[in-house]
Amino acid sequence: MIKVLVIEDNPDKTKVVRNLLDKNKGIERYDVANDSLEARRLLELNFYDLLILDLKIPKRFGDDPLPENSINLLDELNKGGRLIRPSHIIGLTEFDKLKEKYDLQFEKFLWLIILYEVSSTAWEEQLNFKIDYLIKAKATMLQSAAENPQIDLAFITALRTPELDFVLKLPLEWSPFRIPNDSTEYHRATLKLYGRNYSFVAVAAIQMGMVAASTITMKVIHSFRPRYIVMTGIAAGIHGKSNFGDILISESAFDYTSGKTIKNENDSIFEPDYKPVALSRDLLEVVQACNGVRSFLDEIKAGWVSDNKISHSLEAHCGPIASGGSVIADDTVPAGIKMHARKLIGIDMETYGVYYAANNCSRPKPTAVISIKSVSDFANMQKSDNYQNYASYTSAAFAYRFFTEKIFKHENEDL
Repeated sequence: MIKVLVIEDNPDKTKVVRNLLDKNKGIERYDVANDSLEARRLLELNFYDLLILDLKIPKRFGDDPLPENSINLLDELNKGGRLIRPSHIIGLTEFDKLKEKYDLQFEKFLWLIILYEVSSTAWEEQLNFKIDYLIKAKATMLQSAAENPQIDLAFITALRTPELDFVLKLPLEWSPFRIPNDSTEYHRATLKLYGRNYSFVAVAAIQMGMVAASTITMKVIHSFRPRYIVMTGIAAGIHGKSNFGDILISESAFDYTSGKTIKNENDSIFEPDYKPVALSRDLLEVVQACNGVRSFLDEIKAGWVSDNKISHSLEAHCGPIASGGSVIADDTVPAGIKMHARKLIGIDMETYGVYYAANNCSRPKPTAVISIKSVSDFANMQKSDNYQNYASYTSAAFAYRFFTEKIFKHENEDL
């Protein structure tokens, strides 16, 4: 539940503190640093709910322990910078004079110094009270986040242009923002629907591919705890099954490179081992209902404003999406995948990574994740960028209307 950092160079005292922490099942993890350099390294990499700081630590292990090293670290934490501030800090010292000297220094920041005495259990009781409080507070916070998520819907795309550009053209008043310790630029908006305010976040991954998509999905979940995640953008359709701009809704997603390559006398043979991640049944039922409403798709197509006129009708397809690590311009690749997934509707580089991340993240998890992409090519030698804008538009527009007119409406009808 909570993470703790102990900065202590005395091995006997460290052992006693370790024993206390080991007994508490609410502590998810604790780290121990023997000097201020190791402590800084850990504080640059990790967030801790509680820091237990000895008031005399060496700068480097083996040096003389000095109070200045502890106080300098405390000041550095309070000033901010490279170090990630813990939620709470407790000083722990066996020296009365040090406690008296630095009590005001800690009190200034509303921290506490506990007097450590081998012959007394008072310090253990104080520390346990603080740890129990932090565990209960964290549990309450997580429960509140589960019941009242911060964000209703998160849009994720693989490309800033044109995919995210068309999300930001949706009828929402987007504003860019950043969050502490994260260089990613996010966009947020709110919209009043059905008597309540719905919140949105939109972001593009730093590059294409499953790793980047999975990483940005995890960041979005960790930072915003969205109820729903939708990935929009472009994908390759299956020739003969769809047309440019058609909507591809991923009923399931799999990594088409997953499997084993074996070599026989004449050639190498790939034996696939697909492990699909499926769309939630609740969302799938709404998707299937949308597919039967012709006006829903006609209105989206009618909203396309461009010199690139589209003569064919807009269609929506629901089925498996295959994800892989490279851009495809080879007819034989889709044909090879279809041998093992005959209902395949499209190929991209990200959907499986988004689905996998959303299904394997920490709790509270999103209610559902869905990939709604559109056909910009057919993964063949005729591959071009001519339909990327139209596909990005139809994808974003369908996703927006799907959630605002279907999912959110149904939620309020059920109340």
